[in-house]
Amino acid sequence: MLTFLRHHPSGPFLSGIWSLGAVMLLTACQADKSSSISALEQRKAEINSELPELAFFSLNSGVSSIGYRSDAQESSDQLLWVEIYFAEPTTLDEIMLVPTIWRDTRGKFQADAFPAAFNITATAAGSSVATTLIDYPDTSELLPRIAPLVIPVHSKETFSHIRIEASQLNRRAINNDYVFQLAEVLAFSKGRNVALRQRVDCSQNSYNEINGAWHPNNLVDGITPFTMNAAKGEKSSSYVSAPLGNVSPRLTIDLGRPTAVNGIRIHSVEQGDTLPQTYPGDYGMPTHFVLEGCKDDAFSNPETLLEVKLNSIYQIGPILEWPIPSRPNHLQHPNHASNQYRHLRLSALSPYIQKDNGRSMSRVGFAEIELLSGTSNVALGKSFQSNFGPAASQLSPASLTDGRNFYGNILPTQQWLRELARRHDLEIELATLTLALDHKYHQQETNIRRLLWTLAALIVGVAFLLLYERLHRTRQETLIRERIAANLHDELGANLHAIGALGELAQDSLDSPEHLSDTVQRIRSLTRRTGTAARDCSNMLQNQALCDDLTLEMNRESSRLLSDLEHKMSITGEEYLPQLRRRTRIDLLLFYKECLINILRHSQATTIETILNIETTPTLLGTRTQLTLRVSDNGIGLDGHTPSALKRRAKLLKGKLEITTPESAETEQGGTQIQLSLNKFKLPFV
Repeated sequence: MLTFLRHHPSGPFLSGIWSLGAVMLLTACQADKSSSISALEQRKAEINSELPELAFFSLNSGVSSIGYRSDAQESSDQLLWVEIYFAEPTTLDEIMLVPTIWRDTRGKFQADAFPAAFNITATAAGSSVATTLIDYPDTSELLPRIAPLVIPVHSKETFSHIRIEASQLNRRAINNDYVFQLAEVLAFSKGRNVALRQRVDCSQNSYNEINGAWHPNNLVDGITPFTMNAAKGEKSSSYVSAPLGNVSPRLTIDLGRPTAVNGIRIHSVEQGDTLPQTYPGDYGMPTHFVLEGCKDDAFSNPETLLEVKLNSIYQIGPILEWPIPSRPNHLQHPNHASNQYRHLRLSALSPYIQKDNGRSMSRVGFAEIELLSGTSNVALGKSFQSNFGPAASQLSPASLTDGRNFYGNILPTQQWLRELARRHDLEIELATLTLALDHKYHQQETNIRRLLWTLAALIVGVAFLLLYERLHRTRQETLIRERIAANLHDELGANLHAIGALGELAQDSLDSPEHLSDTVQRIRSLTRRTGTAARDCSNMLQNQALCDDLTLEMNRESSRLLSDLEHKMSITGEEYLPQLRRRTRIDLLLFYKECLINILRHSQATTIETILNIETTPTLLGTRTQLTLRVSDNGIGLDGHTPSALKRRAKLLKGKLEITTPESAETEQGGTQIQLSLNKFKLPFV
């Protein structure tokens, strides 16, 4: 297409239009790229590749502790707080707040009465000055959420306690009361939750039942609304005993070498994903058990590391964790702390009682038992030995230390909650990206649709221009032929007429050699001039020097043709004549010559007057002009007849032709006035 346009007579103009359309299309494509569609798509792909690697939200549908809730308040601008004291001064890495969760009327889970504004401060041991760790004057950007809120701590100070202070409250969903409530607060120091089962003070405590679902202690019991679903690794079955009868169930493990143990994490038996569940969530969990440590496998001198009594269903959850406090080893040094044991034994003093068809039977069961040394599970891969048989032959005590639960791998608590928070952030970002991309795609489709219509219109326009150019060229060729014909007629007609007259004169002068020689000489001169005129008629438009001075040319032609007549010429606005197009000047000169030739041939006039007037008017678009050429004689007149040559010349000039009797001749004998008017003609000023 471009090759065709380059070789077309109007190629530069048409190829420019075509190139403009191509540039518009390219610019639109670049605009779409600059609007970051590819960047958004890349980010969306990154999120979609990261999400399967993160833990999923699986909510605990059993009965368990919920967290802490204050009394109902009359307004939102109430100052309520909770304080958590650590066992010893410690540095902090992260604080996590787990919101209380409720299911809305649409079946979606949301945070319930999460503080609208709060801050967290920490106080160093022996100091009364609190350090602000974080301040949220408006938490609307954090909501809605069910994920933990992860708050990094950048201070290197050691703190004795932290304070969470709510300055603006939100409403509970069920009754619109203003309350301050949270499900869990975790404070991590080098991977350990140092807030676990520590002392909690609060500004209000309307729940006096320490074993109830709502109590300040529930903020640090390690029980969250979630069950661990890492979405990675193979699932593992829980180890559940057969009915125990009179057996006192015990589980023992050999760590292989003396190891310091500072915590235990027990994963309760999962109940599958049936709704509703068969049991409240405490299936297989003993309500009273002890953990003992010893150097030898005979447990000749065991030490009790932990004793737990679970007095309520609200103290049991999917994951139960207790810290094991260090104890002095007086045999080595009174101030030296050591919890190093090779053999550990878990004894269920009060097993779980299962009631079935009116019968009661005791059982124990766990999904996983983790023994923590620092942040590492030192029981991983070790094998528990039990003094009871499994409920089914395929169950093995080895499943208690395989590092997997019903959903897959078991993660460290901090990593697990971080992944939940990360999943929340990515899902919010993914939803925003999806909306943005949908808008971009719609915008791109609209732009492409518009571009296609523009391109179609451009193609139609180019086709129309090509057709117009062809018609214009045909019309120009016709006009050129008409112009050449007019030039030949006007320029050569008079000469041929003169040659014919001279031939007759020569014939009459055969008997007079002097007159005959002069007549023949005149014929030869006129013939040469006629040949030159014939060449000039076809090359008239290419002759750049022709009609450079229209006034001079008009005077020259009038002097040559009207040598025997009285002639007067006046020109007004002569300074504007050079600004006329050359073709217009040539056509105007030829029109003037045709007027003079007609006067010589037909008018029998003795006096001729020529008036050329140009009036200019400035406009907003440039200068417009009105040109009037008036040729008058005192001849016999045309009697209403308009010569066709003058009509043709006026048509070529696109002017208005009028032939009238001059006012000065109305009382005399005859006379003709020929007037040509060019109205609103643009003058291309330089």
